[in-house]
Amino acid sequence: MEINRFLSAIKSGLFRGYRYRVTVAFPPIVANSQTISDATTLAKSAVIPASTLGELVLNYGGREIPLPGDRSFAEMPLTFIVTNDTAVRDAWELWSEIINGSESNTAGVVDPDDYLRDVTLEMLGPQNEVLKTYVLQNAWPKEVGQIQLSQESRDASVEFEVSLRYLQVGSNLTR
Repeated sequence: MEINRFLSAIKSGLFRGYRYRVTVAFPPIVANSQTISDATTLAKSAVIPASTLGELVLNYGGREIPLPGDRSFAEMPLTFIVTNDTAVRDAWELWSEIINGSESNTAGVVDPDDYLRDVTLEMLGPQNEVLKTYVLQNAWPKEVGQIQLSQESRDASVEFEVSLRYLQVGSNLTR
C-alpha cells in the first residue's frame, strides 16, 4: 500500500535538476542578443534562491511569542562556462563597471532602470515545456567571481560564478 501511495504521489513525473533555463536581461549597453543567448546556453548551474520570513519576538507573561516578520531573499549564485571569446564574462564585468567603475569609483549610469534588470529562471519539463518560472526582479551582479587558473588543469572547462542581489522574486504563486 505504501509503494502505491508513493507512486501515486509522483504520477506527474519527477523534476530533473538539469532541466532549466536562465535568461539574463543584461543592460543593452553591455551585451547584444548573441551574448544573451550564449549566457543562457553557458549557464552551468543555478539555484532557486531561498526566501526567509523574519521573526518578530514579543515578550508577554514571561514567554516569547514568535510572529512572522518581513521577507528577505538570499543571494543567487550562477555559474558560467568560460569560452575563448570571453563574451559572457565580459558582459558581467561591464555590467558591474557601469554600476561602479573600478578605477573611477563612480557610477557609469545613474538611472537604476539602466542597471537593475530581471533574471528569469525556468524549470523545464521533459519536452522543454516551462513547468515553473521565477523572476528575480531588479537584479544586479553583486560579485563577478574569480576564474581559477592552474598549470595542473587538464581536460576541464574553466568556470566563474556570479552572485546576484535583487529586490524580490516573482513566480506564479507570488502576490
